[in-house]
Amino acid sequence: MHWILVGKEAPGTKTGGLNRYVEGFAPAMRHAGVEVTEVFLGSVESGQGSSGLARIWRSFLLGIRTKGVDVIDSHFAMYGMPFVMGALLRARLRAVQPPVVVVHFHGPWGDESAIASRTNRSIGLTVKRGMERWVLGRAAVVVVLTKVFAQEAARTGADPSKIAIIPPGVGEFWSQRSSEPVDEGSVKLLCVRRLTERMGHERLIRMLHTMNFRVDGRAVCLEVVGTGELESHLKSVTQGLGRSDSVRFHGRLSDIELRAIAHTCTAAVVPTLALEGFGLVVLEAMAMGLPVISTGQGGLSEAMGPWARVPFLFSLQEPDSLHAAVRAVSIPGRATLGHEVREYALRHTWEQVARRTLDTVSTKS
Repeated sequence: MHWILVGKEAPGTKTGGLNRYVEGFAPAMRHAGVEVTEVFLGSVESGQGSSGLARIWRSFLLGIRTKGVDVIDSHFAMYGMPFVMGALLRARLRAVQPPVVVVHFHGPWGDESAIASRTNRSIGLTVKRGMERWVLGRAAVVVVLTKVFAQEAARTGADPSKIAIIPPGVGEFWSQRSSEPVDEGSVKLLCVRRLTERMGHERLIRMLHTMNFRVDGRAVCLEVVGTGELESHLKSVTQGLGRSDSVRFHGRLSDIELRAIAHTCTAAVVPTLALEGFGLVVLEAMAMGLPVISTGQGGLSEAMGPWARVPFLFSLQEPDSLHAAVRAVSIPGRATLGHEVREYALRHTWEQVARRTLDTVSTKS
């Protein structure tokens, strides 16, 4: 079977849940015996205006020139739609069997853009939503990671009968444990997120400030990993609160660097405000033995499994709930908790994801 995966950025060029998913999924599919060709056309940020149109046109040309393909798997509508359109046009002109279209729905692109731009009405948003709806409408299978996003996919244009819920896996890289003990003198929270509006960093920082960045007499430090359009703003907010010593911005890190920092942390925090499809960072943190606290937004509750409950879930409107969550993952005896979350995370393998995806495509197409 020849499977073409149409993604976004090439592995290692940019962080993000979509790219992280592809990094784990593609090798697992190859291991399952599938011939996988990956197509990446670059970031949206560097693909605006005529450059963006050029990338869309290039994707269409790649699709129309593609032959001998069994499955086209779109992970990002901006590039998946024109590629599928080109491939289907080729099949029609040559009177041959068209490839099966699979869509991995990582989130409503148009709605995410609306939150980032703080407007829900523009030509750009209409185009993005139209591209999403078009490619979803041609899919034989729409893969989502959670029940919550199954509903989002249907709302965005997918046929509910074609939606399959297949949670992601976690790579072996994240299962390697540190032999160094964690410093018990303070509480270090790891936050690995793109620095965008919907990720909730500013509210988290301000709420920790209301706690005086302390819990049970111990200092709390927030380790922020990631980049994005709010980076300078978040640094300014932190400085304005006089909390530069309590919030450290690390920017973009390699996986090795990220793992090294994670091994010094007490727990991970995921403060998402909107449109969280799953949160691969939840499984990756748990695989390293880090308990996770989160807002439970979107698919986070499904990702957190048995810990999708108070006190591990908190509200960014209620400082007391955040205090309780931080306390729950930092009290003595959390080694047992770390062992439990690690066992839970390591049950999610990319090999399982590949098998379930192939079985689903075979059944539904």
